[in-house]
Amino acid sequence: MTDSSRAGKGGTRDTSVGDRDISLEADMKHIDQHHRVLLEQIRVLLDPAEAGRIQETLDLIVTCAANRFRTEERLHQKTDYARAGEHLEAHHRFTAVFGTLKKEYDDSGHSLTILMKLTKFLLAWLKEHIRGQDQEFADYFHQFRSPT
Repeated sequence: MTDSSRAGKGGTRDTSVGDRDISLEADMKHIDQHHRVLLEQIRVLLDPAEAGRIQETLDLIVTCAANRFRTEERLHQKTDYARAGEHLEAHHRFTAVFGTLKKEYDDSGHSLTILMKLTKFLLAWLKEHIRGQDQEFADYFHQFRSPT
């Protein structure tokens, strides 16, 4: 399946962060908005002019991710999504890995190397999760809302 065929009913909107493009749209209004907020926070982490906001930004990412996960998980339950367990496990893995990397960053005295590792993880996870599990759920959700 090509990226354009996985873009959902609303098409795709590619957004660049540095030299990376990340398709943000899963064609689910609230979840897509969460993706855009997270991507904006990643931009802050990559902007040297924003160095004074890194800790605040990392804390905001924790909050945004938790809110997004709760929103998705409620929709999974509401729609009896068969792959909800796999999706939930991906959320748990994100939380664990991000938490470990954030702690490494905090414990290191704010190492730029660890910050870049953390940012690379965020970009890869966001891209893979949106194009994979979030898109699969969006496709299911739209079928659930308007069965044929």
